[in-house]
Amino acid sequence: MTTARKSAAFFATSVLGFALSGCGGLGGLTQQLNTLKEPKVSLAGLALKDISLTEPSFLVKLKVENPNDLSVNLDGADVNLALNGQPVATGISRGPLTLAKRGASTMDVEVKANTLGVLQQIMQVQSKGGVQYDVSGHLNLLNWLGALGKVPFNFQGSVDKATLLKGAEGLGGLGKLLLR
Repeated sequence: MTTARKSAAFFATSVLGFALSGCGGLGGLTQQLNTLKEPKVSLAGLALKDISLTEPSFLVKLKVENPNDLSVNLDGADVNLALNGQPVATGISRGPLTLAKRGASTMDVEVKANTLGVLQQIMQVQSKGGVQYDVSGHLNLLNWLGALGKVPFNFQGSVDKATLLKGAEGLGGLGKLLLR
């Protein structure tokens, strides 16, 4: 992450800390703001949710950890999903989430996909038995902060065929075909 993005994220977290801490003495507030850290984001799950011909979708489950001594309120997340290096889906979650101090929570984001791109990637999953993924995006700390209230994330990895396609079980004959 660039220094400018880190500074913007720190500023957003600082403003958030101020808003959440009340106006109790500036000395304590300044000390609190100097020790704030960005929430940490990791992938908790990735699965095919729906393989409809009009709008297939994936469920991206994010694990969000709060390393701070105060609660953090999130306004959602924006997520981009690429499979085997090809962008295939994007989604936005606008569900609020409160991260308890020094706690962790999960956030589900449904990402809608390009039908042709998904079908191409599913064919590769069938032949390779797995897929490389790249999940990127940002958490929204406070909508009114605009770009300053966004904490970026990006992570890569791989997922096996059974895990990715577990959501296809309820898709009838198509699900059975994919799971073979």
